[in-house]
Amino acid sequence: MKNISLANIGNRNLTYKGKTLLPDNRLLETQLSFRERTLDLLNQFHTIKPELNEQILSVLLNDIGPENIEKVVIFASNNQAEGDRNDQDTIHEAHILQQLFTERLGVIVDVVEYTKNVTHNDELLRFYREKLHPYQLSNFPIIICDAGGTAQQKAALKIAAEYLLDPAQFSVRYVLPSGKLTTVDQVEYRRIIDEEQVAALVQHGQYAGALAVYEALPNKDQQLQALIQFSHLRIRHLWADAQLQLSKPLKELSPLLNQFGVGLPSGNYDLFKSFFSKRDFFLICERVELACNSWRFGDYSGAVLNFQIFQELFLNCYISSFGKYNLTGNYFNAFEELKADLMTQASPIVDFFGGGLRTGVPLSIKYA
Repeated sequence: MKNISLANIGNRNLTYKGKTLLPDNRLLETQLSFRERTLDLLNQFHTIKPELNEQILSVLLNDIGPENIEKVVIFASNNQAEGDRNDQDTIHEAHILQQLFTERLGVIVDVVEYTKNVTHNDELLRFYREKLHPYQLSNFPIIICDAGGTAQQKAALKIAAEYLLDPAQFSVRYVLPSGKLTTVDQVEYRRIIDEEQVAALVQHGQYAGALAVYEALPNKDQQLQALIQFSHLRIRHLWADAQLQLSKPLKELSPLLNQFGVGLPSGNYDLFKSFFSKRDFFLICERVELACNSWRFGDYSGAVLNFQIFQELFLNCYISSFGKYNLTGNYFNAFEELKADLMTQASPIVDFFGGGLRTGVPLSIKYA
């Protein structure tokens, strides 16, 4: 498959008569800036073409093989900001290289202009984010050549690529002073950004999103991944699955996790324990925890929902604890039996309702 090569360029890429165009290698009698000198060379291109060469990016392109290149994209500076210096801009150099590579290597070369200050990190990242976006949908492998430009240009291009592109889709190559090529690993910045995103999602209770981001990271901490997975299952009320997620090492991280693993509530709810089964008690306490969690995150609908479910579970379990009122399994018959007992004071549950009640609206209101 053919590759697409992306590169910033700097003042050392172009040579004329075997020398770069740096201030200590001035070849013209007039004290022209780099921008002015490259414009002058561009205007004379067809006359002086044999004496023009490229010394960095061409190493990569020849190593890849021109027949394996879909196109080359050169990012060039052409600062248009009023009051900013632009004497070192590479726009004219880029057009010279465009013609050289097209004629000598037979490759397609696009020149992409950056028209702002080459040291402004935010502007550069915004620029590269926009220019790299189309390559997210591309099937071509991307090779970034660390060929030149300011330190900010180099960093911004690599950071944007690392964050926007699939790690398997691109690589970064560097041309050593010896002329040899080396591949540069470029994964840690993306990892830092993604881990910050995971932390922010966890802090807001968005465990599903945190899990999706974390699972895509290379070299994951399996214990941390299991902990996020546990939190995701717990907040979705999948308590049995959440308990299965808790391995022995994970339980040892916190008493709360250990308690959850054996079905014990983490809060101080012992006052209500006596009339519940262990499992019912655990699940009812979990509803309180989830309701409080929703409230803490500002999810008031979720808080109201979980508090309401807690209330219904609590009352069902409490009323069922008297032995014959199965409101969950046989609601209609149990309710009719309960109504009859409340009107005749034939059951100890009457005290829970504050004494016997008359049939009709007062009883219905009290029961509700």
